[in-house]
Amino acid sequence: MWKVCYAPAFGSGRGISGSILCLVKNIVLALVLALLLVSRVILLILGKKSQELDCRIRQINFEMKHCMEGNDDPYIILNSTLETWLASHPAVAAAIVWQTDTRQAHPYSQWNPLERAALVTSYENIRETGDAGLPDIPPVTVALTGNGKVFATDLTPGDAWKYFVAYVAQSLAVEINRAVPWSVRSFEPEKLFLLFNSISLFEYLTGLQKYGIMRDHNILFRHGSATPGDPARTFGFLKGAGLIGADARATIENVVQWCRQNMYHYCGSDTPQNFNEHWQFEGYPPIKRVIDGTNNPACDPVIPFQHYTAGCWGTTGFLRTVLHTANIPVRLERRCDHALPHFVAEGLFMSHADDPYNARAKWQPPIPVGDLLLPIQLLGNWFGPDPSLSGGPGCTNIGRGVLDAVKANLPYHLLRLHCLDIAAGKSHAQSDVFQVFSGTYTVAELEAENLWGRIDAKIAQLGGCANIPAG
Repeated sequence: MWKVCYAPAFGSGRGISGSILCLVKNIVLALVLALLLVSRVILLILGKKSQELDCRIRQINFEMKHCMEGNDDPYIILNSTLETWLASHPAVAAAIVWQTDTRQAHPYSQWNPLERAALVTSYENIRETGDAGLPDIPPVTVALTGNGKVFATDLTPGDAWKYFVAYVAQSLAVEINRAVPWSVRSFEPEKLFLLFNSISLFEYLTGLQKYGIMRDHNILFRHGSATPGDPARTFGFLKGAGLIGADARATIENVVQWCRQNMYHYCGSDTPQNFNEHWQFEGYPPIKRVIDGTNNPACDPVIPFQHYTAGCWGTTGFLRTVLHTANIPVRLERRCDHALPHFVAEGLFMSHADDPYNARAKWQPPIPVGDLLLPIQLLGNWFGPDPSLSGGPGCTNIGRGVLDAVKANLPYHLLRLHCLDIAAGKSHAQSDVFQVFSGTYTVAELEAENLWGRIDAKIAQLGGCANIPAG
């Protein structure tokens, strides 16, 4: 475990007498330093390290360098450059904000030495070991609504602080050590907020005196149905699975593809009992258990082992938390009582977080996963400015991204449906092809796009209905 090495406190050596004193002192310190360096070389030859020895060498070097002016600050950290980096990147430093238990903003500039040391320690541990040293599943309690459903997954102030510091440290480690090809240094405040403000992880609940991970509530922020774990190990999953791409968009596509290939929509409702059956945890699904997969024969008796996700709220929470560790900010957009992930820095969103594992999105040949990522301008065009709880004309656009991708790519299953419709003598309005799109599109709209004509052309290219591949 990495430990902070603080500078020694000592008086100044001003004036002629001080200069002589410093000269003598530095001669003695130089001799001690030489002995320590020899000891360090011997340890390295033996394949060993000593943090205490390295710290003492740094302290002597500091004292020799600053002998004349002295030092009365016992909290200068000698074995990390993090604070120097933050000082030279004030926009990032200003975005680091902890919401206190009085619901007041506590920015990094006001942190005390122990709070700063906690961040440095977490950063250095992540940088050296790829591990923040936190449980994959934090100790939590579960708050319920009046009807027995989970209202929030709650952490004590102490545990919430540890996870917040670890997520900030993870983002800084990724940035400073260039673990991904993109940078937070060009991010606007909104994007930095999603990475460095504690509200993006949990909200302080005054009545409970705890910090809550909120699926959805009419408060400052919505988190989705997911419980974060150790951010460094979550980032390790991204790297180990080869999901870090050449840029942020490619990485998003890779993670959404992982969701398409692995995720399985949970069964039942948001009760502690049902959550426990799915993830052996009564709160919102732990990220680690979604990644690893769990067993629930009650949901799927045929294949009980699945990477269960708590629907669109769970998937959006998963994407927010996992991509956070790679410095890709994601906001949860609520529309028609559903959750939609908004990839803020790339100006993209999905029409429903369930889109990746929607059955139609898996028709063959596979729809390019990038087709599920839509320009953010469509969010307002489709749903309007009001994120209504339910109803509204825009609600027929939930999941529309999959339908548009099906229209664009014309998978084999759609072609076979058309062949069956022709054999049965069905009109466009009666057809099974139309049933795929009904509720979102009218027959007239589909005909205006020449859907059936394009289907006929593709079937002809394949050599007729008999030659449509399986899948």
